Amino acid sequence: MELTCKIPALVPACVMLCVTLCGDPALALHSGLTDARRETVFSRDFLNDYQSAQNEVRASKSAEPMLRLLEKYARSEERAELELSIGIIYGQRPGLVDPAKAVTHFSKALQYELPEKTSIEILLWRGSAFEQLEKPERALMDYLRGLLACSYHDLSGESKDIKRPNVDCDIRSDDPTQRERACDYRIYWDRFELRRFLIDKRFYFVEGAKRIRSRLSFTDNQLRTLLEELTPDTSRYDLIVNLVNTRPSRQDAEQSHPPEPAGGPASNKEPSPPAR
Repeated sequence: MELTCKIPALVPACVMLCVTLCGDPALALHSGLTDARRETVFSRDFLNDYQSAQNEVRASKSAEPMLRLLEKYARSEERAELELSIGIIYGQRPGLVDPAKAVTHFSKALQYELPEKTSIEILLWRGSAFEQLEKPERALMDYLRGLLACSYHDLSGESKDIKRPNVDCDIRSDDPTQRERACDYRIYWDRFELRRFLIDKRFYFVEGAKRIRSRLSFTDNQLRTLLEELTPDTSRYDLIVNLVNTRPSRQDAEQSHPPEPAGGPASNKEPSPPAR
């Protein structure tokens, strides 16, 4: 698969690599849905209507413009994006917050096949909405779902900061070795970014689960009973219960974020985070 680039030639190679390989974040919208080339799966008509509806929501202080799009678009990726976006409006938009409606639309979004990171984010948002609705056990279930998802990833590792490549790599090069190295570095960057994201979300899932466990006075056995409803994988039960019993390190979550400075492979600075 040939990788193309529309970034100006003056952009540092390492930064351009990340933008090229990660795609245009504006086109990913909230769902993060892209095709195999990391390009948008949405039609130009959908993108135009979506942006117009978002502008109308801001101007009218109403979710109706986005809700109307549900009547127009029927493809699964379009429905997933719209349900998630409407959930975010009802969950976060000042003046429009309605936790019950947020839960409804987040739940509909979760019925579609979304990127794992997106699904994990939704679980955190829906859990928060359940808490606002005074449904602590429903919130706890979402936080446990999030912890289960995180538990299947290795979040260990020495590095807290993203590292620049050990060798020169340039996606623009005519040298196939350079392009192959760029793909190798992309794999490292993607894994680092996923690890950063999961450490961050795990912290909030643990905090939420601890908060509700204390409120409901749940025992370890009661937590295990809830986990049994979520998964038959018995290897997860003690692991998740132990996480909830320990105090999460906010420092780990904060230090896992990539630094801001940009620089190429030969620079002493770290490369800038990829556009998402």
